[in-house]
Amino acid sequence: MKLVKLIFIISIITTSVFADRGQVEGFVERFYVTVLDRDSEKAGLDYWSDNLMSGSEAGADIARGFIFSEEFTSRATTNEAFLYVLYRAFFNREPDSGGFNDWTNHLNSGKDRSFILDGFLYSDEFSNLCKEYGIEPTERIPQERHSYTRNSNDTVTDNITGLIWQDNEEATGDSNLKTWKASVDYCSNLDFAGSTNWRLPTIDELVYIADKSKSSPSIDSSFNYIYNAYNYYYSYWSSTPTNNAYLSEGAWVVSFYNGDDNTRWTSEYDIASIRCVTGEQVVSKSDRFTRDNIIQIVTDSQTNLQWQDDNAVTSENNKRTWGDALNYCKELTLGSRDDWRLPNFHELYSVADRSKFNPAIYDNSFLNTLSIGYWSSTKNIVNNDYAWVVDFTNGSDFSSTKAHSTSVRCVRGGL
Repeated sequence: MKLVKLIFIISIITTSVFADRGQVEGFVERFYVTVLDRDSEKAGLDYWSDNLMSGSEAGADIARGFIFSEEFTSRATTNEAFLYVLYRAFFNREPDSGGFNDWTNHLNSGKDRSFILDGFLYSDEFSNLCKEYGIEPTERIPQERHSYTRNSNDTVTDNITGLIWQDNEEATGDSNLKTWKASVDYCSNLDFAGSTNWRLPTIDELVYIADKSKSSPSIDSSFNYIYNAYNYYYSYWSSTPTNNAYLSEGAWVVSFYNGDDNTRWTSEYDIASIRCVTGEQVVSKSDRFTRDNIIQIVTDSQTNLQWQDDNAVTSENNKRTWGDALNYCKELTLGSRDDWRLPNFHELYSVADRSKFNPAIYDNSFLNTLSIGYWSSTKNIVNNDYAWVVDFTNGSDFSSTKAHSTSVRCVRGGL
């Protein structure tokens, strides 16, 4: 019966391209059949279909929801069986031997399944399948650009920034938990992997390697040594002092349980983990921003992104839920531009100036900012009902329920 139903679902996409409710439900139904091997229940079908219809979810989100659901993961499928599901669900076909063997080799060599899944989700085949149903295959945001190479000397090279990261057992060892001052000294005196030019990373550098699309640990699989427990001491020190007016002596830390940042005391009693870095320090310069007062847009010469900076950014009437924030940016026209979108987490985090407080932003260019949280488009991978927010009181991040209303600042470019 399920096979017959799947054949019917496949057949309707070859004859219609209308994005109506029936098509959307057909798209969702195919994942119940191909991934979970059962028919849908009304509550689940309505939930996913409503999200697709509202634009708060894209085709890739639905796919991830099924592949990483407890119902599917509890089956503990083999690598080969997992790939068969991906080919049938996302490509609507049986695997070809060349592609199947390549993906199998990736899995057997240690690549995690989320890496393999992304290869399917951002393929032309899956994009074409979604378009036949009349829905967006992925969110209308650029993917976070991360690329790493694991080296034979227990280091990891960031292929985008050029930074080289320590990744040996001392990056997770209980014996290497230190105070902030001792951590600064440890990295300064480290002789490791043929280099003596190590240092404690800045908060921007440390947050950049956190991958909020993953959890426990929220970091690329190229890193082998990482504390990922939700534990006070297992945060990692940065070299960046706190800008919190209520914490006179402190520094920023990052937890790789879910990739969030925070500030900690730098007293002789507070200890945390250490991961040193070498390479030219990534400095965020304030003079990279220029403001056009006429159209009320700020341009970032470093990223080529353009930011909304009109009065709406600080309007109490412009606080929105996450779904409404996505739609608001999608429909915004400002400065004769109509291709605005909600920024992803790293984009939004990059305009916060953590040397300032209340608000923590490059205020010579950005004239309209509230000292509260602003939505990013990045969802919390641990809880699909939450998304990431950057708090411009001090530039920190936190995760908030999507039903909460908070401020919005749209961005364009970067695609």
